[in-house]
Amino acid sequence: MKVRVLFLTLFLTMYFSVSAQDSYQESIAEYLTLNGTTQKYEGEYAKMFVLLKKHFSKSDISEATWTSLQTNKKQSIKEIQTKLAVSYKEHFSEKDIQKMTAFYKTDAGKQLATHPTKLSPEQNQAVAELHESGFGKKNEKKQQEVMKAVNRIASNWSRDLYLEKVNALKAKGFVPDYEITETNKTIGKGKNAQASLIKSQN
Repeated sequence: MKVRVLFLTLFLTMYFSVSAQDSYQESIAEYLTLNGTTQKYEGEYAKMFVLLKKHFSKSDISEATWTSLQTNKKQSIKEIQTKLAVSYKEHFSEKDIQKMTAFYKTDAGKQLATHPTKLSPEQNQAVAELHESGFGKKNEKKQQEVMKAVNRIASNWSRDLYLEKVNALKAKGFVPDYEITETNKTIGKGKNAQASLIKSQN
């Protein structure tokens, strides 16, 4: 009987712990969407394919192939959200996240996230009041620390995603332009060396 009670207690403890973590994760995901972070990385994902097309401009890659490479977009965005959430959890409590989320649900917060240069005088005042509040000042240093981690995470995410797509294209037999250029340079050097050797023998 005691073993059953102990097992039930441990199970419930683990269940509520996981539920709390899920709630925290969902709060951060909502915050990242409201403050424009998620949309930013969706834009970065699209920009990466513009760059890839430039780097594979000499390859005859069909639109169907490009489309197939983007089927994991949601997964990639979810991946960086998860990594960012770890950093936010290290610096902000769930209550902090909820307070910041509440601000981004206001007119001032929505405008700040979408068109920060077009804030009305009233919206500017609301943003200033947030920064000057005890909550704003307390979290200013935390924001700076988080941004350092965010920049590192974003850089690694972009690099890994780019390499993943390059390798996927190479696996299909396509060669990036910069490798073609390097190959041509090597061939050119070889031809020049051969010509010099023939000339010296003559």
